[in-house]
Amino acid sequence: MRKTLQATIGLLVMTLVLTMAATPVHAYIYSYNWTAPLYRGYDSFFGTYVVAYEAGSTAQLFVRVYNDWYGYPSINVTAVKVSFDWNVNYTSNECPYVMLNGEYHSFMINFTVPQTNIASDMFAHSYMMYVEFAYDGSTSYWSYYPGESFAVYSVERADALDLQTELNAKFSYVPSFNSYEARLMLSEAQAERGTGDYMSGQGKFALAKTHYEAAADLFDQAFAIESNYTKAYDEYYSAYQEAQLNVTRLQAEATKTQADAALATADASMEQAEAAMIEANATQTQANAAVTLANASFNQSYAWFLFGIGFIIISIGALVYASRKPKIPKTP
Repeated sequence: MRKTLQATIGLLVMTLVLTMAATPVHAYIYSYNWTAPLYRGYDSFFGTYVVAYEAGSTAQLFVRVYNDWYGYPSINVTAVKVSFDWNVNYTSNECPYVMLNGEYHSFMINFTVPQTNIASDMFAHSYMMYVEFAYDGSTSYWSYYPGESFAVYSVERADALDLQTELNAKFSYVPSFNSYEARLMLSEAQAERGTGDYMSGQGKFALAKTHYEAAADLFDQAFAIESNYTKAYDEYYSAYQEAQLNVTRLQAEATKTQADAALATADASMEQAEAAMIEANATQTQANAAVTLANASFNQSYAWFLFGIGFIIISIGALVYASRKPKIPKTP
């Protein structure tokens, strides 16, 4: 009996080894892609990277297959499946499909994500993709284990995730508030968000959703208060600038008025100066005429003076001549 048992176990082990050698389990699922998941990334609650869909939603997976089965012109892909740890397989409706050697093809798998009573939302799920195919009367398969887990999010967790994402975006890009009331309300919103993060980390997603909703409401109120404050400040500042502009305009007008008055005074002074100049010119003309007249009188007097001097000289000459003229004897 013992030898028979050993022989049987040995046969089973050999059969398993031969089966594994005849059916390659690595390659060639070239790549895969989940379409529009609710979330994809690191999940702090699960402590691992996940692709997550909401319970009851439609999940869509594309499995890209490459036929590297050398030595055969084609293979017949009989099934492309994704298998989950809740013991359900989902299959592509495109099979059977004939693939030529060296060909790529993306197979689409659609399925409805089960409710959390079937696929728990308290832990991440493992899954595997595999392709069954036939060639020359034989069958084989390719399989692939992804490096991420599959997560099913309840409706409450999905809502909490949406709110958390929205809050993270708001708090990341909001500018500093100037209103004291708005800053106080923003601090309350941050506290509610922190409480929501804590509840989410504890798996209490309904409570997390409640706190996230409170945080979002407080944030919106704070933003509205800050908007009104900024609007009032802008109106005040605009009015102040307008008043300053009016003062500057009035000052400019007053300066212009003063300048105009000074210019008018300067014009009057110029007119007075021009009148004085005209009067001075007239006086100078009169003076020139007087000088001319005086010169004429002087010339006339000088002429008469010379005439008198000449007459005196002539008279003296006549007297001298008369006194020296020889006397003619009188005839008897």
